[in-house]
Amino acid sequence: VVREMESAISLYDAVVKTGNVALDTVLTEKSLQCAKAGIRLTCVADGGALSFNGRAEVLDVNVREGATLSGNAEYTLNALDNGYVSVDGTFTNAGTVAPGNSIGTITINGDYHQTATGRLFTEFDASGTSCSTTNP
Repeated sequence: VVREMESAISLYDAVVKTGNVALDTVLTEKSLQCAKAGIRLTCVADGGALSFNGRAEVLDVNVREGATLSGNAEYTLNALDNGYVSVDGTFTNAGTVAPGNSIGTITINGDYHQTATGRLFTEFDASGTSCSTTNP
């Protein structure tokens, strides 16, 4: 009985919070379906540019080569625990990460990995204030 309750409660860890209600609904539904089947779901955006402002709780973030991620955001990378192995999420930059909407911050609660093709842009204003990427 305890195992069944634990399993039912753990499904709520699959809730996706991107800041876009329609996208959250679709990704959460798919994430719950995958969790029930024991499948690890990772969301990836290929190419293009995304300016995200807000908080996101996800397993992984993958900025692919040719893609740009900007905005003022906080990414919390959650661990996947299927009862046998725990896998920590990773923020991987193979494209361009450009914090802020001019000057701003991207906070990553988890591991940040930059590939050889990844670029991290920083901006400074006249007073020397810069945007930043932080990893607490």
